[in-house]
Amino acid sequence: ADSYFTRLVGVTGPALSASATAGLQVSNTACVLSLNNSASQAILVDNMGSITATGCGIFSDSTSGQAIFLNSGSLVAKSIEAVGVVAKSNSGSNTLTPAGVSGQAAEADPDASLQAPAAGACSYTNASFTAWQAGPYAFTQAKNVFCGNTTIGGNSTTDTFAPGIYYVVNGSLTFNNATITQAAGVSFVLTGSNPGAFVWTNYSNSLTTITAPTTGPTAGIAVWQTCAASGTAPANSMAGGSTLQMGGQFYAPCGALNINNNARLTAAAGTTMGVVASTMHVSGSGAIVANMTSSPGGAAGQLALIK
Repeated sequence: ADSYFTRLVGVTGPALSASATAGLQVSNTACVLSLNNSASQAILVDNMGSITATGCGIFSDSTSGQAIFLNSGSLVAKSIEAVGVVAKSNSGSNTLTPAGVSGQAAEADPDASLQAPAAGACSYTNASFTAWQAGPYAFTQAKNVFCGNTTIGGNSTTDTFAPGIYYVVNGSLTFNNATITQAAGVSFVLTGSNPGAFVWTNYSNSLTTITAPTTGPTAGIAVWQTCAASGTAPANSMAGGSTLQMGGQFYAPCGALNINNNARLTAAAGTTMGVVASTMHVSGSGAIVANMTSSPGGAAGQLALIK
């Protein structure tokens, strides 16, 4: 296969409901990439899960005989390819469009040359922003470094994030029934010698939008989980009935992304969105809906091409 896309850009909008445009420079049509080079079922879609890549492709670097495996689910994209084998079960519920292509050359990590920005001193340690309060938890760049495990959401509270980078150092970031009303021009960077996971457990029909910055060291990346000193990272997860709309890239080169129980990770309106992770498992009516077809001239900005 040809080389993979380079970077995704999400354009800042003023509020959660604002539309935005985004863009990316591409040398191929893939926008969902599993980097693990040996895992069996490195991309696994089962139990009515689905991955849809609008205007772009799905690719696995694994050499396994089941590098991509479909079992009672749906894979729909411009192309579906793997270094190993694109396989499926005999389930009558399978949708594989187009037919998978096996034995392709490996795709490189599109962001391997990037250096994650360094976090400053801890603003919070093992913090929980879950107690009810009359106004929103309004996060700003004045205090943007969360050390240890951090939980946000619940108890009918709302949360807003001013534009910028939010660091979680050596801990997981859990959004638990969070109501986020503003997160435009935002990157969440899980970092440190032992970074934690991005955990989304919103058990409702809520809808949240996060768009990445257009400039700076995290331009085009909405969620960035760095690799641990050991070269690994814990699995990121999404569960529940909510939809996380994202403009930009979910980037976890050393960690899995597991989506289940009706959770959905989709491209925000007018944006491009892609996923790069070590492995991916989408099940239980969960979904990834990536996109590479946004057009310039939207309400919040224009298509930006970089590199």
